[in-house]
Amino acid sequence: MPGRIRVVFALGQPRADVAGNLFHMNGGFDIRLPEKAGSKAVEWARRATEARERALVEADEFGDMIIGDYVDTYVNLTYKLIASHRWASAFCQDKSDVFLFIDDDYEFNAKNVLNYLNSLTKFERRQLLSGSLMTWRRVIRPFKDASRNKWAVTRYEVPWSRFPPFAWGTATFVGADVLRELVVAEAYTRFLWLDDAFMGFVAAKLPHLHFQSMKGFYLESTNNQKALITHIPFSRFRLICLEGEELSAAS
Repeated sequence: MPGRIRVVFALGQPRADVAGNLFHMNGGFDIRLPEKAGSKAVEWARRATEARERALVEADEFGDMIIGDYVDTYVNLTYKLIASHRWASAFCQDKSDVFLFIDDDYEFNAKNVLNYLNSLTKFERRQLLSGSLMTWRRVIRPFKDASRNKWAVTRYEVPWSRFPPFAWGTATFVGADVLRELVVAEAYTRFLWLDDAFMGFVAAKLPHLHFQSMKGFYLESTNNQKALITHIPFSRFRLICLEGEELSAAS
């Protein structure tokens, strides 16, 4: 990787029950992951032992995985988010100015990302909280059809009709100084399984922080050579540490 970019993969424990792509939520409704995501969840639930063994072998070989103590499923993404934030804040705080948290089915253009970060001062990098802002923030209530409940929450979980501002969880830049504050605020924010919406509530507790919309985030496959982030299926949630000390030499 150019410019001293460090890539870390974050994952939890494989789901081992037969439900696979079906989740019984505390609010009394079900979520069934449709299409490819659902079929993969069913497949790997049947191969949980193999998945765990392969992850441990890869972790031992490359030393680039954070393996958390939670079941790695769609409805536990907030646990993965919190664990990744705490790990980065604890172990990378003095090594990186900014972090890029990115989903498993997206990738980043290292040159474009570094060029963008090089255009910022060290202070600006450490204060980043940016991504592709969610414009549709209406709260969705559960349907009887479990396959339509991928983003549904009950009134008990979120009593309001709209979420606070938040960025898509697909890819988010978080500066080191901001991350330190988020980690503390997350500990005092009511858990919500929708990880990106949860981040919106966390940021709302810190009124001096605001999500910034960034150009160059492309949430669909693209050949645009200026893109920072593109949608290309990959394998795992990733945490990228971008070392501020090396950025000026990276471009």
